[in-house]
Amino acid sequence: MNDVFTLSGRATYDITDWWNVTISAVAFNHKTYNPSQADAAERQAYLTTSFRW
Repeated sequence: MNDVFTLSGRATYDITDWWNVTISAVAFNHKTYNPSQADAAERQAYLTTSFRW
């Protein structure tokens, strides 16, 4: 199952009604994973913020 199943997720927190912060993670159940047969990738995490006006 570990070779087939990759766990990813995203959580968003609204700081105000116009500002939010998001953390996204790819493959947090593997140190490396293969998004295609030719490539190998490592765990990835992204922290982003956005503003609405």
